[in-house]
Amino acid sequence: MAFFIEAYGGEEGSWAQGVAVALFSGDVGVFQTGKGHILEELESIGRRLRSYDAAMAIYPLFYFPSRREIFETITREKFYARRYNSCSDLECKKSVLENFSNYLIRNRIVMPANEVMRALSTSKIPVAGINLFPMEARFNTPKIFRNYEEIGRNALVLGFKNAKVHFHEIYPERGKSFEETLEILESVLQVKEVTKAVKKGVAIGEVGGMRVVDYARKFMYMEEMTEEKFVSGIERGEFITYSPYALAFVSRETHGVAGLGLANVPISLYPSVFMLDGFYDECIMVGEVFRGGIQKFAEVKDLKTDANIRFYFIDANTILAFRGEISEITNAIKAEEIKGTKWLALYVTPPSAYLPVKHKKFLSEINKDIMYFGSGTNLLFEIK
Repeated sequence: MAFFIEAYGGEEGSWAQGVAVALFSGDVGVFQTGKGHILEELESIGRRLRSYDAAMAIYPLFYFPSRREIFETITREKFYARRYNSCSDLECKKSVLENFSNYLIRNRIVMPANEVMRALSTSKIPVAGINLFPMEARFNTPKIFRNYEEIGRNALVLGFKNAKVHFHEIYPERGKSFEETLEILESVLQVKEVTKAVKKGVAIGEVGGMRVVDYARKFMYMEEMTEEKFVSGIERGEFITYSPYALAFVSRETHGVAGLGLANVPISLYPSVFMLDGFYDECIMVGEVFRGGIQKFAEVKDLKTDANIRFYFIDANTILAFRGEISEITNAIKAEEIKGTKWLALYVTPPSAYLPVKHKKFLSEINKDIMYFGSGTNLLFEIK
């Protein structure tokens, strides 16, 4: 099994480019989705995981297909955008967004993080979500391999015996209401504005009465992105998906929060990487600030127990926020690792998790037992 990451660290230090290979033997169940509905297939895989102690799901959170399909997707979005703009009431707009959302999920452009974890919750065991979303997008990425063959837009799920999942976030615990959670966000992020979104499924039609990209321009410089420039950037591997600003949505169920980064794209209906139906229509424009510095991310090491192999999955946003200082995370982990234990620190898209048992009220718990934020989250996966 192989997949692309942004950087890694180990006994020898930290690297932002290269290849890390981990070889180990054990009782591992390997499951892969096929050509059916992605969420239904994951529910079925979840039921087959019940004889294991923990699982790891590696999948493309957002997939950048071929040039041809990217143009097809943009053309389809324009069709839905015209229908959306012709609507005279909210019910009509939400119906259009739902159809566009179904298109994105059906074609596996988006595999919404919270829905992937919900589907795999049929396992009743802890699941680590390695939801890949490249910082610099290229055609047909992110890439995942099984037995040396690329699996494309599929999820690879590994079941382990004698394994544990530990979830970590750099934020304080969530509030008990929208207002309380907003106060907590104001203490850890730059809160710019509270506004209202029109959304359905994984699609957003407007924020503050305007297109999402136009709304983002109120807070940061974004030049007009044409289709040609967008596709050309992906072709060269220079389209940056990372953004210092995000829309934070508060869950009606838990009052936890998920953040959606705002990239400059040539479309009107904006795709989300998590299902939006369970969130308040009010959303919060936030700017990223990592209060407590880089050492907050290294605190994931404090969750370790007695194990022989450890994989630390660290939020790759640390690379952009702290640059070469990410070696401090690796060094902090190394300082507390017992000699002889095998470990790697892997810098990836901020991970998600399904945890039936938790040690705190995570701010990122957006559905019962399901964690996803989009920034500031880390995982420790241990194998005995």
